[in-house]
Amino acid sequence: VPLTSKESMEGSSPPILRFPDGSTRALQYWNDLLPQVVGWLWESGHLTMDDIPVPSGPKRFIANTRPYHTNERSFDFPKDVKGTPLVVETDTGDRETARKRAAKLLRRCGVDPSSVLAR
Repeated sequence: VPLTSKESMEGSSPPILRFPDGSTRALQYWNDLLPQVVGWLWESGHLTMDDIPVPSGPKRFIANTRPYHTNERSFDFPKDVKGTPLVVETDTGDRETARKRAAKLLRRCGVDPSSVLAR
């Protein structure tokens, strides 16, 4: 199911993501969605230091090199992204918001979010 579909976040178990290059990443928990998407974007070269910090709104960041938003308020639920110098804010409130933020981030980095599949 494409990540752009609400159905991609249904069910009790977190999905496995399949990216456009064919690589897969399993989510252990639902809040792993953004860190896994950021990790793939970084490894595939779609996200670079020139893109950091990544805004999620006027005062908040999705990803940064340190766990702080624009106003120096710390991330509520920071998670280091393995293999990168990045920290992701995983406090999205719910699965649907995490899905929307992941799709927005993919678009921002030039990747069609419908090409990322969740199964």
